[in-house]
Amino acid sequence: MEKDILVITEGFHPPWTEGSINILLSWLASLAMNISFKGVIITWKDPKRAYIYEDMKKLKLTLGPSSYLWIYYVEILQKLRELPLLLRAPIKLDLWRTLVNQYLRFTSLIQVLRALQKIKGLLTDNQYDPVIIMHNVGTYMLTKLLKHVDTQRLNILVTNTFADYTRVMGLLHILASRNVQRGYIITSSPFTWYIANKIETELTGSKLKLLSPIPILGSVVEKLGIRHIFRKNDKAEDKIVHELLNNFINRYTHIVLYIGELNEARFPISLLLHLCKSLRAVDGGLLVVTPPSYSTLRHIKLIKNIGLPNNLHILPIPIDPWLKERILELASIVVSPNVSPESYTVVDPPLFIVESMFKGKFIVAFSNSYIRALFRHFKYESQVLVPNGDINKFIYVLLNILKKSASEYPLRSSSNVTEPITVGRELVKLMDQL
Repeated sequence: MEKDILVITEGFHPPWTEGSINILLSWLASLAMNISFKGVIITWKDPKRAYIYEDMKKLKLTLGPSSYLWIYYVEILQKLRELPLLLRAPIKLDLWRTLVNQYLRFTSLIQVLRALQKIKGLLTDNQYDPVIIMHNVGTYMLTKLLKHVDTQRLNILVTNTFADYTRVMGLLHILASRNVQRGYIITSSPFTWYIANKIETELTGSKLKLLSPIPILGSVVEKLGIRHIFRKNDKAEDKIVHELLNNFINRYTHIVLYIGELNEARFPISLLLHLCKSLRAVDGGLLVVTPPSYSTLRHIKLIKNIGLPNNLHILPIPIDPWLKERILELASIVVSPNVSPESYTVVDPPLFIVESMFKGKFIVAFSNSYIRALFRHFKYESQVLVPNGDINKFIYVLLNILKKSASEYPLRSSSNVTEPITVGRELVKLMDQL
């Protein structure tokens, strides 16, 4: 039987490069491999993205042989939301960032209220009884929705990909206090799931579910049947990237790869410069593939002002899943130098780490509770964790691995953990229980 789905989230728009949105997209595609559904997504544009996207009011996405989603965009104060990100900081940088984040949070509430109006309008039809999926929402939005909708007829899945387990606990308590019988919280974070169950087993045992993220790589996208959704890099971009990769292969014995946002929390400049200098001793180069967000472009400018190392190559462009897979295959080793693991804005687990495990890449990362839980959950052995913030140890370990033979550091893929059809079946099972 065909199901109705209603999704609400921020930033569900092309190009599909943002980790948390790609996790949701792949979950929906895996669902379409198991059942037929028709859905509506109500969303608003992410102001932090620095690249230009199409000006759309409505978009149709086809998933699988017989499922589709209509995406409707809420447009309120969009230009005003982007304005602080375009301005040079007039005051101390940390204070300015705090003010900008507060401003974005406030203007986001206006978008939320407008989106909730649309949802309430759809739910006035008593014949319409969809499964509501709220992706990466806060307690404010869930409270507002439950206040204006009959909880007895509500089927709700709240999906969360952030590292903040306090948010998950808040959402769980709202479901319990409003006596929502047909509702679950889904998290992609093994750590969030473990710690939440440890804190409050009775509440989380029945309402909190763990669902693996699916890698967005070319071979997996083909399996999901969503090739048509992803824009292939244009010829000019493709030529630049392929020339760069060919130069990398010819120039370096070892390629160290980082994929993700480029800022001081995710990849400190001191570590980046020290790493590039040390890699020269083993004929190595550092390749950084990063979406061109405002924070990334600022960070690149800071690096250039200090002095760009000749073995550092930064690709600040969206790349398609096929090119990303090729880049991962070329990498000798993948690094995750995030020194701010407790930040709730970090997608947990970072999708590029899951993709690296899928390809069986060796990973060197700073140790924190989130990454430890991830490797334990996936039983992934091709990794070394370094004490958080210890730059010298990080580089020592990485160079040591590059110098050793492959037999001393065996590689094992985790492709079976994130098999799309299996993830889709888990979602179907949850929906059947609503």
